[in-house]
Amino acid sequence: MNVLKALILLFIVFSRVNAEGVTQSQLPVSERFYSDRLDLQVEIRAVEHFMAINQLQHWNVSLMRLDGTPIVIESLTFDGGMPAHRHGLPTTPKVVVAESGAEIRGIRFSMPGVWRLVLGIETKDTGVILQFETDLRYGQAPSFISAEFREL
Repeated sequence: MNVLKALILLFIVFSRVNAEGVTQSQLPVSERFYSDRLDLQVEIRAVEHFMAINQLQHWNVSLMRLDGTPIVIESLTFDGGMPAHRHGLPTTPKVVVAESGAEIRGIRFSMPGVWRLVLGIETKDTGVILQFETDLRYGQAPSFISAEFREL
């Protein structure tokens, strides 16, 4: 019985630390994407488990000018999937737009690999699409491969 308790304790300790010795609390909780051409930046901030595999997560999305001036988001769409596997997200995230930004609730990534995510953002004056690809690995910070802004 003591061996079982010891194994459970070791599992708990090592499940919070990846191969490089990084704990979940040391992983990033946000990412910013910039467009000099459009004078925009998008910040995606996780409440918890930013881009972690098999963890239900919720993101807050903010839109700003490059100088940090906030821009009100009128509407936001969110979609994604794994191009190599030809499947979408395993959940159907819900988007809620508020005065301070938007919240995407119920995101989950079901497996490691390259994920393509698309945010459609509309404001009073314009609309943009932010598409980015990230390579997700267990216990590691996301590796962003590409990001592209397009005007609607």
